[in-house]
Amino acid sequence: MMSELHELMIMDLENVKRIEKVYKAKLSLKQHLHYVALMWNRGSETWTRGFTGESNESDKEVADCLEPHPKVTHLILCGYRSRNPPNWLDAGIHRNLTTIELFDCNYLERLPQLGQLPYLKTLTLLEIRALKKIGLEFYGSCRSDNTFPALETLELMELTQLKEWAEDAQCDKWFPRLQKLDVRGSPQLEKFPPIPASLKMLSLISLGITTLPKFKQQNEGSSTNEGPRFLSHVSIIECSKLVSLNSGFFSYPEQLASVEKLEILNCFELVRLPSEGFRDLISLKSLWIEECKKLLLMPMLLPKNFFPPSVQRVMLISCGDLVASLPQLLPNLCLISFLKVQHCSKLISLPSENVLRCLISLQELELKNCENLKSLGGLAVISSLKILVIRKCPMLAIESPSDSVEESSRNRLSIALDKLDIDRPELLLVMPLRNLHLTKSVNITNIHSLSALPERWLLRNGASLQIMDLYGLASVETYGLASVETSPNSLQSLTGLRVLCLINFFGLTRLPELPTSLEVLDVGGCCEELAERLKDGGSDYDKVKHLDMRVFRVGPQHILD
Repeated sequence: MMSELHELMIMDLENVKRIEKVYKAKLSLKQHLHYVALMWNRGSETWTRGFTGESNESDKEVADCLEPHPKVTHLILCGYRSRNPPNWLDAGIHRNLTTIELFDCNYLERLPQLGQLPYLKTLTLLEIRALKKIGLEFYGSCRSDNTFPALETLELMELTQLKEWAEDAQCDKWFPRLQKLDVRGSPQLEKFPPIPASLKMLSLISLGITTLPKFKQQNEGSSTNEGPRFLSHVSIIECSKLVSLNSGFFSYPEQLASVEKLEILNCFELVRLPSEGFRDLISLKSLWIEECKKLLLMPMLLPKNFFPPSVQRVMLISCGDLVASLPQLLPNLCLISFLKVQHCSKLISLPSENVLRCLISLQELELKNCENLKSLGGLAVISSLKILVIRKCPMLAIESPSDSVEESSRNRLSIALDKLDIDRPELLLVMPLRNLHLTKSVNITNIHSLSALPERWLLRNGASLQIMDLYGLASVETYGLASVETSPNSLQSLTGLRVLCLINFFGLTRLPELPTSLEVLDVGGCCEELAERLKDGGSDYDKVKHLDMRVFRVGPQHILD
């Protein structure tokens, strides 16, 4: 029966013509309702910057007639097009609400008074594009010392005209239980209130702030034991006006002790990191800095532990002077297991052996798009390294064969890779890669011809190499160039090889001699002649019929696709 409904979703409310019919729904009498969704479908209606379309005040009349029972716990308003919220929501009489979601209410000019709802745990505001200020009314008409007393998650998304978020300075307990604050898509928002000490996750994305918010200061004698005390996850992304991290919450080291993950991405005007670095983040495990090209650092002035020794994962991508300071940043990172450096033109060489020897836990290293990188420095001493990726580092030099026997032997014993991923076969001749001898898997792209594979390197790794993925140059110009006569004879000497993948060797007319250990063979982008040889009944079928094999052809017309 309708009176016993627990959940109710009413859609297409824009089609209501007679208010009295809506009033007959008498939702306020349905005491079993705990979930109510009121939805207006605006079809193809869109909102763009500068749009000054008219609101629809009839939406408010409809919503006022659909007041739910006071026991409702979950409320959704979607597509609501009036300037003011429904009277019953503004009155704060639905004190059992635990979740409120306002979606696509683009014409709302002020938010309802929600701050005194005692059980509200989750509040999501999405696409309220007419809202320019979150004022004191948001916290309730009869404000107390406890604002949003139970709120745990607050999400403010795509409030594109929002310029100011006011603080209730008289309130001692400011969001006392808030754990997650996610504010994004408000590029004009410059005035940001202090953040509560209870926060666990903070995301500031696509905002107009010029400085980071501070922590809310508690009055003397007030309790701060409700909810978690410290941040654990901080994301600062696309804050294009942010210049410095020297102020704001980074000035409160006691509140940062439990931060485990920090992301600073696409802050294009950012020049300064905190003057003491991130050493107060003593629990930091993951640090990701990307597209902060204007960052300035003076290596000789960097304090010790600029990166705290707790760090396990570091990604530095297009981050100005930061990578040039690697010799000063890395020595104390004895727990780091993953390091990625990408789009860093100021990186000329990896640090020396004395620096890299400290990275006793490093297992994965990625070097990508470092166009001026000329040397791998002391890489050979990182005996813990298991995965190495080097791509688009064109200046890496092949050293002359005059390296001393002593150095070659020492480097040969240093690294046993599980996986090597490179974008040209010549890198196998770069020190210390030329001395690898226990590599288990290799992935090489942009191979002009199979003859470009260094025979000595293959023989040196023949017993350990289990997986080899080889990719030719995928272009019309190379179609038909590779041939069996130029493939290395050493392939059959890879006594441990189980999986071989040959892709885009378009002119390969017959397979090289394969090792007896091989179990899986993938041949992709091959010519028709080779495909005929390998199919059932073909001239080479008996050589490969025992393998798990996939073969597919491709011609120049497919390459163009």
